[in-house]
Amino acid sequence: PLFFGPSGALTEYAPRRITALKVKFPHLRVRLASPLVDMTEPHDQRMAAILEDRVRTALAAEGAPPAVILDDHGSPVRGVAGVRDHLALQLQLRLGTAARAVCAASMERRPEPEYSFNEPLLEHALAQPGFDVGTVMVALLFLSPGRHAGPGGDIAQICAAAQQRQPRLQTVMTDPVGSHPGLIPILVDRVRAALTRPPL
Repeated sequence: PLFFGPSGALTEYAPRRITALKVKFPHLRVRLASPLVDMTEPHDQRMAAILEDRVRTALAAEGAPPAVILDDHGSPVRGVAGVRDHLALQLQLRLGTAARAVCAASMERRPEPEYSFNEPLLEHALAQPGFDVGTVMVALLFLSPGRHAGPGGDIAQICAAAQQRQPRLQTVMTDPVGSHPGLIPILVDRVRAALTRPPL
């Protein structure tokens, strides 16, 4: 699956659909691979390396070290937010002095208090001290542009609104990670590992 973490689509929806299909096709065997970031392998930094490459590419024309916000969509699943936070820490260590600060944020969240693990939202992060002035790099934890991460999309609008409120703020968005060649060896490893597991 081309998912960053343990989305409900992988942990709930896919197993339910496979169970239903096996009623009609009893010989069906499905092996479900791990997502791109497997939290049982906490030392794997390949996704953080992809994000670092996106940030450093966008940094090429910049001057002073920027602050960096690693931004994902937001999820009702705490484990997905945990992946985002884990990657933000890895990214901070990899960037070192190339970034003056790094934090994780989400584009949106459900309003109920039990989903507060998605905080800060991007709009709130862009109002925090150190992230509200100077150059702030928004590192997109998105696979493709779409209506959220594309030109004029939701994230661009959030950044533009923040710049209206804070005239000394300049935001720069990285490219999404889905077209990065570093994804291929991760997917190859996920397939190979899945082939050693019993089917669902």
